[in-house]
Amino acid sequence: MTTVEMSKPAPKIDILGNAKITFVLRLILGVTFLVFGSSKLPDLAGFADTVVRYRVLPESLAIPYGYALPWAEVVVGLFLILGLGLRFIAPIAILVIASLIAGTAGTLYVLGTRGPCGCLPGLNWELGASHIIAQVAMLIMATQIWLHKGEFLSLDKRLFGRE
Repeated sequence: MTTVEMSKPAPKIDILGNAKITFVLRLILGVTFLVFGSSKLPDLAGFADTVVRYRVLPESLAIPYGYALPWAEVVVGLFLILGLGLRFIAPIAILVIASLIAGTAGTLYVLGTRGPCGCLPGLNWELGASHIIAQVAMLIMATQIWLHKGEFLSLDKRLFGRE
């Protein structure tokens, strides 16, 4: 082995520029939104009641938020999976996730409320720091999707030739 071969730096992985990594994150985040949103649709009133019960928002805002969030999650999830309108939908995903982080943090650390979260009905997942960790991971994924240039296997690319 020559000294030139030994001194070669290891290849770097460009995470922000890697279309395949972004594609995988798009699928993970899209499926997550789709599953969580669609699981709430059969009992929208029950989910809205959960949002009201946590008292992070005034009832006049909590009820509309509780009815709108599951639909927003389903739409965002579908658009992410399909790769459609990503420059528009990724910032919406970021706002939705930010609202979840604020609500969870407010519930846990400001109000001191505990209990099962309403994120997946039927799953008695105790509201805790694990929620915030998962939500921050989702926020990082959404930010990666928003910042990435060029979309691997997306309808945006197919329909509009966007790179």
